[in-house]
Amino acid sequence: MFQTTSLNAKRLRTAQHKDLEEAALVWFKQQRSLNMPISGPILQTKIDQLAEKMKIENFKCSASWIQRFRQRHNFGFGKISGESSAVNTDICSNWLANVWPSLRAGYCDDDIYNVDEAGLFFKLTPDKTLCLKGEKCSGGKLSKDRITVLVAANMTGTNKRKLLVIGKSKIPRCFKRVSSLPVFYENNTKAWMTSAIFEKTLNYWDDELRRKKKKILLLVDNCPAHPSLQHLKIIKLVFLPPTLLLYFNRWTRAL
Repeated sequence: MFQTTSLNAKRLRTAQHKDLEEAALVWFKQQRSLNMPISGPILQTKIDQLAEKMKIENFKCSASWIQRFRQRHNFGFGKISGESSAVNTDICSNWLANVWPSLRAGYCDDDIYNVDEAGLFFKLTPDKTLCLKGEKCSGGKLSKDRITVLVAANMTGTNKRKLLVIGKSKIPRCFKRVSSLPVFYENNTKAWMTSAIFEKTLNYWDDELRRKKKKILLLVDNCPAHPSLQHLKIIKLVFLPPTLLLYFNRWTRAL
């Protein structure tokens, strides 16, 4: 936010929480050095987590706070290039040869799972259309209505867990009973995955596996919505290094 002292003079407001801003900047630079794409909502979630860890009371990161943070540090938006975000094969090969064998020791392929989220903009119309020659094509405002879907499957693709769907409404009008749906359902105001929903989901799965006396290895990507859950009894949670996310396409196909 700019403060105007005259018609031609503008200055940026100084940060109220300098320690928090420095920690956020360090985290941001670390993630970008690993070639991780960081959006505004991801940064906003991480800053809220940092504020909680630093015991900063009555703080809630807002879009305007992010905007001032970007202006102070000269952030911009850039389109991700496929070539520049290519996988470092040396790092992948080293991880697969020296780290992965010890992590998966004792687990067969059927007991190694991966989970991942996808945003589904269910009202979004195509951006291309058939048209008559000479016809001018114009579109309306793009719909932002969305749900988030969490999918999970094992390495061999022989077991696919029931979907978790995250919507905005606690009781969607289009369904009489959410509990009757063939999916798990959660909700929040933005229909996003949160650390609380992720923890609840894995706690339920962990209890389910404990009753079946079956242990699994679960691979997840490292993001603010995926907390490190040390208390899990049956599920061994492994966070994939960013450079390996494209390498593990066997699970992507299974999902």
